[in-house]
Amino acid sequence: QFDLLRSRLETEYGAPSTLQRLAFRFARWVSGPPAAIQAIRQPGQSRLMEDAQGNSVMLFTATWELDMSVKEAEDVEFSEIPVR
Repeated sequence: QFDLLRSRLETEYGAPSTLQRLAFRFARWVSGPPAAIQAIRQPGQSRLMEDAQGNSVMLFTATWELDMSVKEAEDVEFSEIPVR
């Protein structure tokens, strides 16, 4: 699917593109007090980000990163889908 998208971008719009694979394997949306969310430790290569709707989401490369963050952030809820 990505090859088709890249091809169309280049042929129809003249926009060269590249595909860069990232190491993240898991995403969890986080909810709770803003200070608690900002205080979440980001072990290894995990990252705290914001999705297109402004929801806080953490990306993880390994299960141990996810497990550690969940264990240490007691006031934060981790969800596989965005919490509204």
